[in-house]
Amino acid sequence: NFCVDESTSTGDAPFIVPYKAGIKYTVTNCDNSGGSTLYDVTLLDYSVYYPDTPIDHYEFRVNGGSWQAANLSGGTPHLDTQLSPGTHTLEIRISGDGYDSCETAITLDLPELPTAEFTVVNNGCANEAVQFYANDTGNLTYLWEFSDGSKNTQPNPVKTFSATDPFNSVILTVTNAFGCSVSHSEGINVEE
Repeated sequence: NFCVDESTSTGDAPFIVPYKAGIKYTVTNCDNSGGSTLYDVTLLDYSVYYPDTPIDHYEFRVNGGSWQAANLSGGTPHLDTQLSPGTHTLEIRISGDGYDSCETAITLDLPELPTAEFTVVNNGCANEAVQFYANDTGNLTYLWEFSDGSKNTQPNPVKTFSATDPFNSVILTVTNAFGCSVSHSEGINVEE
């Protein structure tokens, strides 16, 4: 499916533009300092073209804003930007010498940061199972770290504490699909 130019000056049948616009993205980091979350997003050219008709002009646009020239360093035309959580429209426009431009768009959904809050059931009795429940669920990974050095990656683990250490800390780190993490810790008082 290459771009088709429907507007020829002679009124003849449309002709095919010898390239097809394509776009991908990578999300490499997120920053939640300052009270708001921003994801580092790189828009990447993923266009195809006939070998004897190279593309010589690349532009990207985010959410219908202004077209921005691609950065051509590093081999792949790209644009680095920061985006807040939400749904974003990412576009690329390409053109080659003597041919009309061609463009395409994709949608990127960036989630809010997860929360690492959790609920504890049966808190406080030595040698009895304590159930932990992560309050945030979905496409997330979990890392529970306990003060005795043990770890668990289940969303809702069970842990038994001994009476030898009456105060135990629990840290939950929750990470979303884009590698953005948040942590929360609580103390667990254990009685015999």
